[in-house]
Amino acid sequence: MKTVAYSSLMEAVNILKKIVPTKSSLPITECVLIQQGSMHVTDLDNTVSVFIDNLPIGINTVVSFKELEKVTKRLKGCDIEISGSGARFKLSSGKRSFMIKSEHLVEDFPKIL
Repeated sequence: MKTVAYSSLMEAVNILKKIVPTKSSLPITECVLIQQGSMHVTDLDNTVSVFIDNLPIGINTVVSFKELEKVTKRLKGCDIEISGSGARFKLSSGKRSFMIKSEHLVEDFPKIL
């Protein structure tokens, strides 16, 4: 498990938020792909990828962007431990711990070029 600075994660969330659709006929575009130390979002016309220092390389999942944003804000000001892969993605800090369940497969996320 690696620790990511809150400021780094929140900065990434704020960058990605600009492209994530609030309502979509394709629900997976309301999600973020987390893999190889980066987070990726797309609205099918545009794609944004953000590398995050210390984000574990082994994480390979797709989670709701809204849930990720909500949990990140709840851990405000703390370094965040991140772990998980596949259907489970865990963010922890101190005594607080949040599990975000993936509702989509990584293979279903639109291809990143």
